[in-house]
Amino acid sequence: KYGAITWISTHISASVGDFSWPVAFTILVLVYFYTRYFFASAMAHISAMYLAFVAAAIAVGTPPIIAAIGLGYTLTQYAGGPGPALYGSGYNSTGQWWGVSFIVSILSLVIWFGVGGLWMKLLGWW
Repeated sequence: KYGAITWISTHISASVGDFSWPVAFTILVLVYFYTRYFFASAMAHISAMYLAFVAAAIAVGTPPIIAAIGLGYTLTQYAGGPGPALYGSGYNSTGQWWGVSFIVSILSLVIWFGVGGLWMKLLGWW
């Protein structure tokens, strides 16, 4: 209504606009993925950032289906409902929780970019 999504996506796409779309999209996914930790809930993160990042990704040339699916994926240690309950059980220290979660996030992103990228290429989405 107030043009915030357009303003944010214009600034984001200007930041990565000099790169090819695969590089720009990778940067956008990483920023989107790891900024999830700054929000209290997945809904707040999605509401504040998803549309702006999808618009920015499309603006730099990312195929729309890849932009929507790639940014729709968020897996952090508390992105799902059970996360707070599992952490709150006290079986892990904060350091263990964040350390393992970071390693899992890297593995997850490698799978999404590697296997998922090849699959999307095979489907002809890019």
